[in-house]
This record gives sequence, C-alpha cells and structure tokens, in this order.
Amino acid sequence: MDYISHWMITPNIIESREYQQNISNTSSQKNTLVILPTALGKTIIALLTAVKRLDVYPWAKILFMAPTRPLVLQHYKTFSEFLIYDENKVSAITGKNVPRERTMLWEQSQIIFTTPQVVKNDLENERYDLSEVALVIFDEAHRARQNYAYTKIAMNYVKNNTDPLILALTASPGKNKERIQEISNHLFIEAIEMRTEKDEDVKQYVNPIHIEWYKLKLPREYFGIRNQLESLLHKFLKRLHYMKFFLNKPIQYISKMDLINLGNKLRTYVDSNYTNQRKTYYYSALSIQAAAVSLMHAMELLTTQDIETFLNFLNKMERNSNGNHRKYTLKIVNDPQFQKLKAMTQMYANIDHTKMNRVRDIILDEIKTNENSKIIVFTQFRDTASKIVDKLQILPNIHPVRFVGQSSKEEDIGLTQSEQAEILEEFSYGKYNILVATCIAEEGLDIPSVELVVFYEPIPSEIRYIQRRGRTGRKKFGKVKILIAEKTLDEAFFYASLKREKEMKSIVSRLEKDLDVKINRIPLKKPEKPSVTDKISDINKKYKIDKKKSSKSKTPSFDPRNYSLELEKGKVTVLSDNKVNKLKVKKCQKSTQLLTNYKPIKTKGLSNAVKWVIRRAGECDNGDGINIEEFLKKSELENFDPDLILAAISNLINEGLLYQPNSLKICVVK
Repeated sequence: MDYISHWMITPNIIESREYQQNISNTSSQKNTLVILPTALGKTIIALLTAVKRLDVYPWAKILFMAPTRPLVLQHYKTFSEFLIYDENKVSAITGKNVPRERTMLWEQSQIIFTTPQVVKNDLENERYDLSEVALVIFDEAHRARQNYAYTKIAMNYVKNNTDPLILALTASPGKNKERIQEISNHLFIEAIEMRTEKDEDVKQYVNPIHIEWYKLKLPREYFGIRNQLESLLHKFLKRLHYMKFFLNKPIQYISKMDLINLGNKLRTYVDSNYTNQRKTYYYSALSIQAAAVSLMHAMELLTTQDIETFLNFLNKMERNSNGNHRKYTLKIVNDPQFQKLKAMTQMYANIDHTKMNRVRDIILDEIKTNENSKIIVFTQFRDTASKIVDKLQILPNIHPVRFVGQSSKEEDIGLTQSEQAEILEEFSYGKYNILVATCIAEEGLDIPSVELVVFYEPIPSEIRYIQRRGRTGRKKFGKVKILIAEKTLDEAFFYASLKREKEMKSIVSRLEKDLDVKINRIPLKKPEKPSVTDKISDINKKYKIDKKKSSKSKTPSFDPRNYSLELEKGKVTVLSDNKVNKLKVKKCQKSTQLLTNYKPIKTKGLSNAVKWVIRRAGECDNGDGINIEEFLKKSELENFDPDLILAAISNLINEGLLYQPNSLKICVVK
C-alpha cells in the first residue's frame, strides 16, 4: 500500500488514493466544490489541500468550518492525528470560548476549526479579519443558501483577501440546478469535482450497500380513521374553494405544498397596503389554510408513522386550542367531527402500525445473524422514536437508545451536546446496539459505522437520503432497509428522492461548464508587525521633540517600580508605590498582573498618557475590545493629545499588557 508523503503529514498513515490526489490538485488552485459520497475521505482532501496551501504560504492561516460543534471537534481531531505540527498552532474555537479567548486563539493559531456562526459574529464585531487566511474550508457546503452564515463569510473573505481559496465539501449539493447554482455563486466556485460510487478511480474504495424496500399495507382499523380525517380536511379545503382559491384544482389533488405556497401569498397580501376589509378576508383565509396544513400533517402521522403518534398530535391541538395559542386549532377542535375522529382513534389506540412490527422483525433477524451488529433506525418524529424504543427494549439482546436534537418541545426534553456525545460513545463501545434517531444523526456528528440502517419512512430530500444511507457501508458491506406504507405519502417521497439523486448528478456535470466566476488573485504578502519604535519616531518628528531636552523636564517619567497594574473583575486600577507591597501578596492570583520591564521614551506627558490608557482601557474593554478611534476621541475630551495616547498604547502593546487583534481595536490582556 502506498502512503501520502509530505513533510507536514505523519508518515505511513494516510493511504494514497488517486481520486483524492487529483481533487486536491484542483482544489489547491481554484475555488472548488467537492461532491463525494460519505466515507470517501472529504476531510483527507481538505487536509491535502491545506498542506499544499501552507507550502505556498507557510505563515498564513487555514480556516476549517463545520455546522456543529461535534463535527468541528471531529475535524480538529482528524487533523491533529495526521499532522506533524505544533499543537499550540492548531485550535478548535466554539461558542463556548468567550470573545476575548476566541480573539487570542485566533491570533496564536495557524489552523483553526470552528463553526460559521462564531466566525460570522466575530467578523461583524471586528475581532479579527480574514486577510491572512490562505484557505477557507466549508464543510456541509449545501447549507450555503440564503442567509446562512457561510454566504456572508465567503463574501467577506473574497472581498478582503488578495488571494482567496475556497474548498466546499458536501455529499449532495441539492435537488435542482437553481439550488446548486445558488451554492456555487455564494461560495464563488470556479471548479466542481464530483465522484460517484461508479467512477473508475473510486470503485475500489467503495463498500457495496444492499438496499431493500418493504411495501406494507395499513392496518384495516386505520382506514376508518383516515376516512374521518379526510372528511374533516375536505371541509376546510371546500372553504378555500368558496373563497376563490384553487378553483382550477379538484380538492383531492390539493397538496400540502400547494397550501404552503398559498400561505406565503396570503401573508404577503396581509402585509400589503390593502383596505382593512380586504386584509380581514385574507386573515380569514390564512386561518383556514393553516388548519388544512395541520390536518394534512395529521394524515401523514396516521398513515406513515403510528396511531399513537397521531393521537399525541390530536391531544396537542386540543391543548393549544384551550390556551388559545393558535386560532386555527380552535376551528378544528370546535368542529363536531373532530370529537368523532378522536373517539375512534382512542378506540384503536393499541393497534400498532405495520411498520412497528416490521422494524422489530428486521432487527431480530439482524441480531440473530450477527449478535455484534450495530443498527440505526431513522424516523422523522420524536414520538415515533420513543415508541420504537419502547417496543424494542423488551426484546432479548436488543439495547436501543433514543437519539434526538437539543431543542425541547413541551414535555419532550432534548439532549445536550454532551449527552449526545455520551450516547454515541456508549453506542460505539457496545452499551447500546440500536440507535433510534431523528434527523440529528444524518449529518454533523461523528457516528460509528453500522451494519444496517433502517428508514422508518422514505424522505423526499435527496441530500438526507444520501446522508442516511451513508451511515452504513463505511468500512465493510452495508445494508439499508426502507419501509413504505402503500398508497400514502411514503410512495411519493421514495420515488422523489431516487429521481432527485439521479437528476443531481446530471445537473452537476452540466453546471460545471456554465461556471463564470473570475477572481483576480494577487499573492498574499506576509504581514509585518507594526514597529512601536517607528510609530514613536513619527510622533517625535511631528512634535520636533528633543530627547535630551525632554530628559531634563520637571515632569517625572513613568517608572514601573512605582506603579502596578491590577486587573480585577474586569476593571483596571493603577496603584502607587505605597501599595506595591500589598499587591505582591496577591501575585499568585490570576486576577493580578504587574507592570514590569516598561521602557518609556522620555517625552513630556507620555507617562501621564500611559497611566490614562491603563486606567481607561480597563473601564472600556467589556470583552469585545476597544475601538481605537473612539478611544482617541475620549482622550481628547480629557485634554490628552491623541498622538501621545497612540504612543502609550504602542508601548503597552510592546510590553504585552494590551494586544491589537486588528487595525481597529485594542484589548486588555487578562
């Protein structure tokens, strides 16, 4: 086996793969969108591109972003394992780091892993800039749409960097040409590198995945409930017909998407300059539309999930109507037919959906064949996940765990990121062998490879379909089993995802020819740290200060032996010499630092300027830094010359008591 050979990469650790080398050759020259199936090493391509870029700019920074903190830490771990590099120059920065800490980590680090939300906020607050970044990596790049943070960061990078290079990574960029074009535009893509399992340079590295579909009939008891629900839904659709909406479409062919599009139009009408009478008409239509959407959702729960999930939804509507949370729920709950529907549902509440039994049988067969198998069961809804866990945990050798996102919904408490990480670790070493997960497990988490993935329901999104499927077949042969309820939305969603995946591959191959991004690149220049001596020399020349004369000035110079800097609770206080001994007693505390080795130039007023900067900097720095221009204006109001204040700031930066994250701000070192 051949391995990657590079002075920055640990020898004999990364297998040399032709497709990864070819892609990185492109991505080290052009802004590149890499579309690669899961488990084919997108992170390795990022690493290869990064080291090639550091060969060109050994002093520059690499910025690697991922949507979630766990994924950020996963990439950080991968790079740390493979790189021969000073560990102090490789950092993971997240929202858990306070602003000042993030700024300092950015300054001292060369390879930075973080989330886009952190970078966007820090750029907006001018804590640092991207002018010295040689490569920006966008993981899960299909998110670069509309107002997502990726789009603003890419714009900032290309605008403020003379030689920008972008690497965008995804398993699937989108379902149609418009969406893929949008991502390409937002990330300034110049080249697209796509590989599929069938490409010659990829084939040998792909483990086969066997996919099976199970078409299942609904329990006969569900049909009566569905008829009642359909009758109630049609009442609201007929009201929309009566109000002159969907006149050219029979009621039975109105889809949920039709209703969602109508809702968007109605909200636009409500916000327009129509008369109050007309707005009241649209408000009424909007309420009916919302009720119809809610009932269509209820139909999906009954037919594709389970009667228990459906009943929970009906109960939730009643609670919302009692609390008057949403007016449209009152329209539903107050209809006499709603009570009939609920009564019938309660009568058959113990009748499981046929999918529940099939999930149980599939898992029992898999564990019987291989008792060490790990399995993921994907479902759209938390209630369904809870019931699947309840049904499985009574079976022998089956140890399921529910895996959901962080948000809490009424009594359904979400999992914190630390709880998610703990569950995944326990799943990895075998405490659990079944992960029953919602969409949280589709992307953004380091989940161990599994032998089997079960789709409780198909999903129309080709991105999510690829992501779910990609959880198996990573290290060896994998299996996927998809459950489809006959004559329900399941059938439409299943065929839609397959069709969109095929279309995506065709669109990407055509789109690359139409890319029209042109970036005029100028090589980055290694930044020179501003010389304090030069700044002070300029001030001396401006004022024609004679150092010999100023040394005889009656104004005493600032002597560090006579003053100390105390940083406590975010406030800076200058202490005179009679307090120094008292301060030394406290020197072991983190909140206290001493001014030492200070060497001011002997210019009239500079020592007072230094003392003023020390005092005011502590008062003004609230964690986001101090705007230099505003700070100089404040000094003028207190009769200090701004140029002397600048000299004082320069000296304190030189002594490490202040630092300058960018040209606009200074911060107190704590």
